[in-house]
Amino acid sequence: MILDVGGGAGIILREVAEYLVSAYGLRVTKMSMDLSQDALDMQAESNPDLVVALKEDICKTSLNDKERVLI
Repeated sequence: MILDVGGGAGIILREVAEYLVSAYGLRVTKMSMDLSQDALDMQAESNPDLVVALKEDICKTSLNDKERVLI
């Protein structure tokens, strides 16, 4: 699982995930977090397989410590 915090357009998330899949054969679950809905929309456009997009502050996130999303 990759959580991209403040990832802008989501290009780095996409590239890192593609690398992990191609180089190591890993299954990657993508999540993003940003304060901007526009940024989250761009991330979803760059990553159609994004499973969670949270409009939150990392300092006040709804995610619990060590939370895992299994999909």
